Amino acid sequence: LFQAVVTRTGFSTQKGQLVRSIMYPKPVDFEFTKDLLRFVGVLALIASVGIIYTIVLMTIRGSNIGKIFVRALDLITICVPPALPAAMTMGVIAAESRLKKKHIYCISPNTVNTCGGINVVCFDKTGTLTEDGLDFLGILPTLQQGGICRVELKQARDFDAGHGIVRAMACCHSLTQMGQQLAGDPLDLVMFNETGWRFEESQAVNESERFDILPPTLVRQPNPNGVEIGVLKQFPFSSDLQRMSVLTRELLSNEVILYCKGAPETVISLCRSSSIPENFDSVLGYYTKRGFRVLALAMRLMDTSLLKAMKMSRDAVEHDLTLLALLIFENRLKPQTTPVIGQLRKAGIRTVMVTGDNILTATCVARECSIVDNSLPLYFVESVETDTLTFQLHPDEITLSAEEESRRPDADQFSVQIHQIKPTYQLAVSGKTFDIFCKRFPHLLPKLICVCNVFARMSPEQKTQLVNILQQLDYIVAMCGDGANDCGALKAAHAGISLSGGEASIASPFTYKLANIDCVVSVIREGRAALTTSFGIFKYMASYSLTQFLSVSLVYWLGSNLADFQFLFIDLVLITLFTVSFGRTPAADGLHPKAPNVCIMSSNSISSLLLQLVTVIFYQVFLFVYVAKQAWFVPHYFSPKAEVHPSYQATGVFLISTFQYITLVVVYSKSFPYRKSMFSNRMFLFSVLFAVGISTMLTLNPPAWIVDLLELKMPPDMRFRTLLLLLALINFLHCLLIEECIVDRLLPCLLKRLSKKRRLTTGNSKRTEFESILEEIGATPAWIVGENVGHRRRFTKLGGFYNNANLKVDDQLNMYLCEQSNYSKL
Repeated sequence: LFQAVVTRTGFSTQKGQLVRSIMYPKPVDFEFTKDLLRFVGVLALIASVGIIYTIVLMTIRGSNIGKIFVRALDLITICVPPALPAAMTMGVIAAESRLKKKHIYCISPNTVNTCGGINVVCFDKTGTLTEDGLDFLGILPTLQQGGICRVELKQARDFDAGHGIVRAMACCHSLTQMGQQLAGDPLDLVMFNETGWRFEESQAVNESERFDILPPTLVRQPNPNGVEIGVLKQFPFSSDLQRMSVLTRELLSNEVILYCKGAPETVISLCRSSSIPENFDSVLGYYTKRGFRVLALAMRLMDTSLLKAMKMSRDAVEHDLTLLALLIFENRLKPQTTPVIGQLRKAGIRTVMVTGDNILTATCVARECSIVDNSLPLYFVESVETDTLTFQLHPDEITLSAEEESRRPDADQFSVQIHQIKPTYQLAVSGKTFDIFCKRFPHLLPKLICVCNVFARMSPEQKTQLVNILQQLDYIVAMCGDGANDCGALKAAHAGISLSGGEASIASPFTYKLANIDCVVSVIREGRAALTTSFGIFKYMASYSLTQFLSVSLVYWLGSNLADFQFLFIDLVLITLFTVSFGRTPAADGLHPKAPNVCIMSSNSISSLLLQLVTVIFYQVFLFVYVAKQAWFVPHYFSPKAEVHPSYQATGVFLISTFQYITLVVVYSKSFPYRKSMFSNRMFLFSVLFAVGISTMLTLNPPAWIVDLLELKMPPDMRFRTLLLLLALINFLHCLLIEECIVDRLLPCLLKRLSKKRRLTTGNSKRTEFESILEEIGATPAWIVGENVGHRRRFTKLGGFYNNANLKVDDQLNMYLCEQSNYSKL
């Protein structure tokens, strides 16, 4: 019998934390959603004004309480349309359908609109930007004399079976047998296959029973008399430790040997200094700077018995190692990577690499795919701890050869002529340095994140932390990854995009089946189209509600109401048809440099609604008064008992309003630059033409049965009906002129001038948090290696807070942002 102590269960385990993040995700705020609720509140306020108007008017006319109550409730449902939530989903549903045709599947529809505002995309490296498979280039063995020869790559066949390098490659992995195939990490597969050895697992019926057999796994040479080694115990790979180890014993031998494999900088920290060649750093830098993936192999001959070794902890065995060799792998960029990064940069979207790989390898790949801008200087940030902890900047001195320069895209190719603040330098940091910033210098962390495009040796928790901080700096963040170590970041981001069908697909809203990053452009394009559609539908539904609210208010003045079938005609024939077809306009082919507006309560949206509403009021009131001036006009007969009594004025208001609904839907069906032309949406085009035809027929010559059904009182003068049709056309041109000339052109220019003037006079302007930080840090990274007196005074008040280790980094960052806001007001 075996006894064990369970230390963690449920959500306390690593798998449990993943499940918890999926079941109870951190709420992600999006400005569009918050403004949507605020504007619904504004509509409710307008409805309350209408209720007061109805109560006062009908009380004066002696109506009973029941009728007053019903009419007041009518105004509420008119002003705040119950169909608004359903209408808002139409653009999202259409975008989801188009994404599905591109093999992009979405499990969180609410995220689609959020994708329209994305301004930074974080990418994992291996398997996301680069190919899944690795090419094994060779082995750099350590030599007793002369260190490591960096140019003489050897292969496994160059060593005999007794050599520690071959044995480490054959044993130090986490592969398992699934049927007749080996399964596991692609790097482990490539490394093991290079040895040519065979892998055998116990044939126990139950997989859990394999651990009762010693040893459960054997690796052997293919020849009959070859070496056989049993893997006794495995210390699995950990993202935090960046290494794995195995305890092994050769059959018919009493020696227990530990083999270790992992990140070179981690492995050498466990090795004896005498086994580390003097030129180790230069050789490692030679390959990592060229984008190769490098692993270190080490071993230790255990000077203890088998039973004692099996009981020893990981820390007890992973020390005093002997460095064996460096393994060199090549991980090529996917062919889609560089073009996609180029499209994102042209669109003004920042790209960031977040990887667990070596910082030099990550920087090389980032430079190759243009995440690192070759036109800007790049600095590596390194923490140095002597008497005090300081930071050093190491400039990247790699220069491109003439041949590489000719292949590299021009710097101007990715330049974007839009109004935004851009950094004049770039930084690259490792996970160790990032952790020091988080724990000891949180006031510098926002500045670091705003200008750092390469984060290397990052643990899964650090990836999640980075995404959270980017969000707190007002970035709208997308994360693209393919592994289980990306799950936390994928879930935390505004939009997570998984390139695999494993755990990552459960944690992320989007999953792409073709495993390359061109899906990122598609998701952003469809997100922008869906967001533009949602804006248009919302403004249309709001203006439709206010238009009908005005029509009903005018008819209430007569002591009447619109007929039931008039309401039905407006809601079913016009509004429903427009709502269903509005969102089917496909996304534009490219990404425009300027992102769409994500704020409904912006001056542009509010001014558009107000100007259109004033125009609608003018034409309805004008017709309401003009009808009464006609020679054939008969005043409305008010009857307290009759709910609806046909009248010329009510009919005129109804007819002009039907054209106004059509006018508003055309005005708000903007396409450029985020959607294709409305003419590409055949269903919507048919809906508009159908509605125009029906409304024209109702105005000029409606059949008698329709007149009776809609309870209309048609003007007897055909010239007046034609004039009403002409008035509707003038109304359309008037609304179109307001939207195209005033709202889209004149108003932005005026606001830009006012903002510039306010910034020059007061020094204040409305900026996002990251824009303010970019403006503050200047053209050099001197703030990292030393802060001026003003900055020291600025953070003195929070010194005790920053040194409080019991507070989470997110709490420290929130406090810092509050301090920033208060300081800017001084």
